[in-house]
Amino acid sequence: MRDAYQDRPRRPLRETVCEMDRDILRLVMRRHNMLKRMAGPKGHLDNREEKQIREAWESAVAKVSNDPKLSGLFFSLMQEVTFLPKPGEDGEQRREAFNLAPAQQPVKIDMEAPASCRATRAWISLAAASGQPVKLASSLMNDAIYDCLKMFNQMGASIIRSGDAVEALPAAPCGTPDKVIYSGASAFNFYLALGHYLGRPSHAKFSGDSQMRMEGLDAVVSFVPQLGARLVHVIPKGEGLPVRIESSGLLPDAIDFPDAVPGEFIEGMLLAAPFYEKPVAFRFGSHPDSARIEARILPLLAACGASVEGNCENLHITPSKIALPREPKLAMEPELAVFLLALAPALSGRVRLAGQWPSSPEAEAARDLFRQAGVPFSAGSDSASIECGAEVSIPEAGLELPEALPGEWLPLAMALTCLCALRKKQARMPQGYEPGSERFAEAEAFARACGLEVEEDGAVVWAKPVALKREDGEGGEREEYVTIHQVWPAPSAAWACALAVCACARPEPHHGFRLNNPGILTTLYPGFWALYNALPEPQIRKPEVQPQPKERRRIRTNAQAQLTPRDEDDE
Repeated sequence: MRDAYQDRPRRPLRETVCEMDRDILRLVMRRHNMLKRMAGPKGHLDNREEKQIREAWESAVAKVSNDPKLSGLFFSLMQEVTFLPKPGEDGEQRREAFNLAPAQQPVKIDMEAPASCRATRAWISLAAASGQPVKLASSLMNDAIYDCLKMFNQMGASIIRSGDAVEALPAAPCGTPDKVIYSGASAFNFYLALGHYLGRPSHAKFSGDSQMRMEGLDAVVSFVPQLGARLVHVIPKGEGLPVRIESSGLLPDAIDFPDAVPGEFIEGMLLAAPFYEKPVAFRFGSHPDSARIEARILPLLAACGASVEGNCENLHITPSKIALPREPKLAMEPELAVFLLALAPALSGRVRLAGQWPSSPEAEAARDLFRQAGVPFSAGSDSASIECGAEVSIPEAGLELPEALPGEWLPLAMALTCLCALRKKQARMPQGYEPGSERFAEAEAFARACGLEVEEDGAVVWAKPVALKREDGEGGEREEYVTIHQVWPAPSAAWACALAVCACARPEPHHGFRLNNPGILTTLYPGFWALYNALPEPQIRKPEVQPQPKERRRIRTNAQAQLTPRDEDDE
């Protein structure tokens, strides 16, 4: 006879794996809490203890795997991961997911576009290296710019914030102090400072935010010895910051950049080259980002009168006396502008951003995506605008991703695709998203956050509704079919922007979009949520400049006060 246990249906292996994942998550949380206890009031682990923990982890990994990601990247992720506080912890309740529910009315936006974050930091580096005054109006004033001006102030510059502008005051050219230089969470900030140090005899230590610990610097570390310098990871077998630099300042006459080094590293050296002691030829024609580097950096060097000849195949930069414009005109921030413009096809209406549309390859690639989606787009030297009636159409084969489109802007293609699917139109995954890849998994998670799902053939359709029991108001219950949305933590500011755009096209009031980490978007544009919550016609206010109190001067003299004799008859 068969045992009753044998007749019991077997539990799917998928459920077992999911349960094991939850156990792993609980262990990682316990580990995180234990590290907080070890850190104590200092806020960070002792270097000796952290080294011993890492060595024990590497020893255990070596017995079961030879994958360097498990011994290096996985350990770094466990060290830096954060969790939501327990209810009532530190006197605060656990924050619920941020609900995206803008007003369903035609949008009317006419505003001055925020200036380019990258160009702002490039001008800050030129002003700091030359000591000349510069004023950059309509700056984003986000975390990256704050960290950049603080970094150069550490190096001897004098840069302040004035309302919505960044102003570099006249000062001596910044040097290469032997100290710990903090560059924040931006790799571009680090490469700006690194390029400044490489051209001079110097040594220092660079640190950054937690995510910079996982920034892959192996290509740069192996290349800088050709420049007479050495980069050493402070954390053994580390992948990113902190690092120490020792530079001789003896650069070769010509530098051939390999394709493996980041384009931002080349940009940092090009911006520092006019202040080196000798002419240098830069060759990066084979680099995949060569066109983007030229479009970003060469116009800036030309605007300040730097001695530059040639192109990416052989670019000669000779040290010369440069003259920075007092108030350089900055193009708009394209990564933010494309999502603000996408509010027009999401809600219908008109969006106009006053400012210069960038002439860079990536900006034209974004413009091509709008064209493929049938959205009328006009841009010029004074403004960029979109006016349409919320009609978006995706080609039958899906959007074709332009070659110049940066990987960080792929959320724009997914946002336009999901806008079609939310209106029950034909929609297909953009071309180039291969099932099983990390990029496909990221896009699929975004579709689930929009209440959509991706079928095996790549079609993007509505997710199947789920029956939920709700009270009918008369003491009974009724079934209501709703679409379940994933509470989604956006992996980047661009993905958060894309979800905010798609939330404008929600078909029903209860069709909710929930973002688990809205703060990731304020790192790019601090005023985004105030603008978004004030749709359809937000009033943009500039930050007020507080008047500085007048300094009271005390005048010292050798004169002594003489008292008049008192007359008794006057009393």
